[in-house]
Amino acid sequence: MHQGEDPVQAVRTVNKNQPPSSIPLPSPDDIFYLDYHVDPETTKPFVLWEDILQAFQDVVQVRHKARVLPFMKGSDFRTLEPRRITAIPNAVLDIVLGDSLVTSDVTSSRVMQQEPLSPTSQRGDVDEANKESIVSQEASTTASTRRNPAYGLEDEAMDKYRNNDNPAFHPAPRGPQLIPDTESLTSDPASDSSNSTKDLALLITDANLEDSAVQVTIGDRYRDGDGVDQDYQTAMKWYLKAAAQENADAQKHIGRLYSKGWGVPQDYSQAMDWYLKAAEQGHPSAQNNIGSMYDQGKGVPQDYSRAMEWYLKAAEQGLSIAQTNIGDMYEEGVGVPKDYSQAMDWHLKAADQGYASAQNSVAFLYARGWGVPQDFSQAMDWYLKAADKGDSYAQYSIGFQYSHGQGVPQDYVQAMTWYLKAAKQGHADAQYSIGRMYAAGHGAPQDYSQAAGWYMKAAEQGIAGAQYDIGELFEKGEGIPQDIVKAKEWYQKATNQKSSKAKKSLEALERKENPIQPQPYVEKSTKKAGIFRKLFS
Repeated sequence: MHQGEDPVQAVRTVNKNQPPSSIPLPSPDDIFYLDYHVDPETTKPFVLWEDILQAFQDVVQVRHKARVLPFMKGSDFRTLEPRRITAIPNAVLDIVLGDSLVTSDVTSSRVMQQEPLSPTSQRGDVDEANKESIVSQEASTTASTRRNPAYGLEDEAMDKYRNNDNPAFHPAPRGPQLIPDTESLTSDPASDSSNSTKDLALLITDANLEDSAVQVTIGDRYRDGDGVDQDYQTAMKWYLKAAAQENADAQKHIGRLYSKGWGVPQDYSQAMDWYLKAAEQGHPSAQNNIGSMYDQGKGVPQDYSRAMEWYLKAAEQGLSIAQTNIGDMYEEGVGVPKDYSQAMDWHLKAADQGYASAQNSVAFLYARGWGVPQDFSQAMDWYLKAADKGDSYAQYSIGFQYSHGQGVPQDYVQAMTWYLKAAKQGHADAQYSIGRMYAAGHGAPQDYSQAAGWYMKAAEQGIAGAQYDIGELFEKGEGIPQDIVKAKEWYQKATNQKSSKAKKSLEALERKENPIQPQPYVEKSTKKAGIFRKLFS
């Protein structure tokens, strides 16, 4: 067999008893070639297992140096059929041969079986979770009797934590942009990893070589439920492995788990300790998170000056969230004198990096004329930049500008379109605005039933105006059946949020139900009147 024009994988045979360290480099005489194929969906090259069996008998496993190559798996972690081994075209793979394993119950078709790797195992110390042993097992060719190779990932994770602590984020119309964790920010240079698209089983094999970056990536997969059931405790175990090697990303991630109480009891002091470990290595996200801890008084006494110090450390490394946090502090006059020009400068640094929150802040300053001349057209341009990234606050703000003709001609249909984009992401103010537009017949035919539905969505999120309006619809029976009891309930909710209009409506309903009865006329005692005249004459 020799190398031709077709894509081929170079292989050689080695004995199962030879440790990888004792195997010499391959010579040309040792090398054979197998055809490889490319998966059309993943674009990953692979060699068919049947082709390997056809060329070599008694195959135990396929290795690349010290790494055992498992069967390729789909997104559901089931072994793909027909069975295949990842190809590495620019390398020579070792076909590991052993003694023939023949029983009277099986056919000649063989599959490799890896013992379950159990990162979630509670037995032994964390180093024991790295131990793997690869065995070969004869199997029936029938689908009903063939066992898929398993790594213990799905079953072990099933009993652990699920993603139940990730509520939808509904930004206020305008408020602080402080975010104490920055896992998903692409502006963090440490967040990019070439391991992010690798097959998890291959990553775990690499992690057994004590690659801390791969260990962090596996931790990320468990933390985010990416390809496996979400499991914060297992994520913590992998992060701790990497943190033991002074990996700053792992230290920052451990701090975040403690800060959020994910997989561990919430502990801001522990979070701060781990953030400091990473920050001392110059990790920008950890530095920003320490700034947020001081900013909000979590785990430490609130100290805006210290917060600014840490934000600056991260901002000087180009971290966009830290830059916009500094902009917020200047905008609000927290820890520094209020200075809208400085706020704009810092927000622009982050906005120019494509950070949506900062783009919103720049737009907001233009819309208010703070630090710059008021310019609704500029505001619209910046809101559009953030909206292109799917930012719900920006989408809501664009709808508001169309609704009020700010920087663009007034256009209720466009306003409705943008409000709907934000409302579908759960933005409460956008939901309320849609309700008002249906009630007024702006951008859509007047429809109190539709208005009631959107008011309810916003009211349940605590928007006082929506609570008042849904109460009014219940009182009048517009779009929904009249129900005075429910009207009072919603008026009361809005009143609890200091809505004077709701308070007046609630009092009016109560007066209707309990009108003041006129008091009967009682003639005053002349004797008593005389006493008073005597006392005060």
